[in-house]
Amino acid sequence: LMTLLKEKEQHLETIQQLDQQISQAYQTLFTAEDEIPAAIQQAVDEARENLEQCRFRTEINQKAVEQGQLKLEHLRQLIIDTRAKESLTYDKAGKPRGGSLGRGIKA
Repeated sequence: LMTLLKEKEQHLETIQQLDQQISQAYQTLFTAEDEIPAAIQQAVDEARENLEQCRFRTEINQKAVEQGQLKLEHLRQLIIDTRAKESLTYDKAGKPRGGSLGRGIKA
C-alpha cells in the first residue's frame, strides 16, 4: 500500500511538472491560428497517461483499504466470539450458560 502511494505521488508530481510545461508552451508558442505543436501534444498525452495511472493506483488503494477494514472487522468479531466462549459456564442442570468465572478466580 505504501509503495503504491509513493508511486502515485510520483505520478502526481510528473503531472504537475508537465502541466507547468504545457502552460508555459501555450503562453509562448500557441496562438489561436496555429495548430498545437507536437511537443505540447506529447506532453498533454503524457500527462493524461500519468493521470490514468494515478486513478488506477487510487482504485487499488481504495480496494486495499476496504479489504483491510473487512479483515479488521472479522478479527474483532473473532476476538469477541473467543471471549464469549471463554466465559461459557454451565448451570446446575448442565446446560451451557454465559457468564464470568466468578469474582476472585483467576484460572
